[in-house]
Amino acid sequence: MSSAWSRRSVLAATGAVGAAALVPTASARYTTRMVIPSADGFTGDEDLVGYFVHLGSTTDVSTDPADVDGCGFENWSPTDLSAFDGRLLDRLDEDHRETEMTVHVAGDAEVDTGTLWIINGTVECPDGQVGLEVEQVGASVPVSTAESTPSSAIGPGFGPLAAVGGLLAGVAALARRHRSGE
Repeated sequence: MSSAWSRRSVLAATGAVGAAALVPTASARYTTRMVIPSADGFTGDEDLVGYFVHLGSTTDVSTDPADVDGCGFENWSPTDLSAFDGRLLDRLDEDHRETEMTVHVAGDAEVDTGTLWIINGTVECPDGQVGLEVEQVGASVPVSTAESTPSSAIGPGFGPLAAVGGLLAGVAALARRHRSGE
């Protein structure tokens, strides 16, 4: 049996390692419900499914839960609401519309500033509001505030692509070394 590495075996080994590094770990997707006013620049009968909502910082706008209690969500009876500065983003159409608005979320929902949500469904609400069934997308994006806190990070962070690149370089160096007979 030859101990020489074939190109095929090197590629197979690096491909398996690279694929394992790039496959994300299984995690549950978080869904929740939000209420927004009918948005300027968006028609009232427009299907918002597939649009995005980005939550900015919390705001002091208060909404009485009774004002949104009539939304058509199943088992919906919020006792308190949190308000966020938000943006409704249309990335489906060529004009990529977006508008700022106040987004109301049930107080017991686990949402953070900077999170991005995709709209999976809509329901009717009273007084010109729209109920959204949303699912969190990716990681949160920091929202700038007047206060900044120093980072305790040491050095740059490297993601999965840098790790795969390092692995590939190491395997290539080993293959080169093996070919030269060392």
